[in-house]
Amino acid sequence: MTTTRSGAPSRQRGRPRTQYSGKYEVRGDIELSPEEDAEAKRQIAQADGERVDVSVTFRWGQKQLDIVRRAARVAGIPYQTYLKNAVIRRAIEDLRGAREAGVELTDTNELLRSSDPRR
Repeated sequence: MTTTRSGAPSRQRGRPRTQYSGKYEVRGDIELSPEEDAEAKRQIAQADGERVDVSVTFRWGQKQLDIVRRAARVAGIPYQTYLKNAVIRRAIEDLRGAREAGVELTDTNELLRSSDPRR
């Protein structure tokens, strides 16, 4: 299942969006095995180190934005997510094309491997 940044389920074609009820269930502490604890800590550290958010602003015409919103609706995802996915896919294509054409791209191979949305 695909989720939004807040963790809520994203809208998928033919599926209604479920809303968070606002109710929490308080549960007691659970005991993890040493292996589970080590794995959980490793995953948290990996997630913390993988992402540094930055903010980007675009100035677009209303018709351009309407096209993007329509495409995002068809894909069943928020338009901001659609934009991010489209931009990173295109950037990866362009960098691969440049590399295949013999353009020297320092540190690009690692960037391509780590940001490929197909992985």
